[in-house]
Amino acid sequence: MGKETGKEGGGTFTGGKRYLLLALAVLGMVLLMFGNRIPTWLSSEKQSESEQDEVSAGDELSQYAKALTREIEQLCASVEGAGTVHAVVSLDGGFTYLYAADREQKSDASGGAQSSESYITVGSGSGESAVLLTKIPPAIAGIGIVCSGGDRATVRAEIISLLDAAYGVGTNRIYVTRGN
Repeated sequence: MGKETGKEGGGTFTGGKRYLLLALAVLGMVLLMFGNRIPTWLSSEKQSESEQDEVSAGDELSQYAKALTREIEQLCASVEGAGTVHAVVSLDGGFTYLYAADREQKSDASGGAQSSESYITVGSGSGESAVLLTKIPPAIAGIGIVCSGGDRATVRAEIISLLDAAYGVGTNRIYVTRGN
């Protein structure tokens, strides 16, 4: 028996098939490189609601930190001898949200108690959302103060005591030094 020279089942790629295979390989590598990070100019969809919430939550946290920093700078500048004040505030995490919930406790046959909790929502379908009771700002992790009077022990002590009393930050998490 001799060799068969038919084109069926030959296993080699010719012309157009080779370019198609190459294009698919390149597409596969691009997908692996970018994963699910599709550039916004390629995507016809707008940002999802959760992505917008993350962005606005980050902006909100940044605005909170800036407002807190300005408030602390103004407070410290009012201390006699402090002079020009610059502050840096570090926060411990982000905002904590407390939502309204319905708690139900049931007794089972063995005398034990079972409890279940479900959030109270308003709206229906895709417009349904949980009822927000309160938003708790993040705790202050530390405060750094640079002021022209920071080289004097009395000014440092006043500022540290003031920030501890006003914001409940432990004195070991407040640092005051002299600047130019």
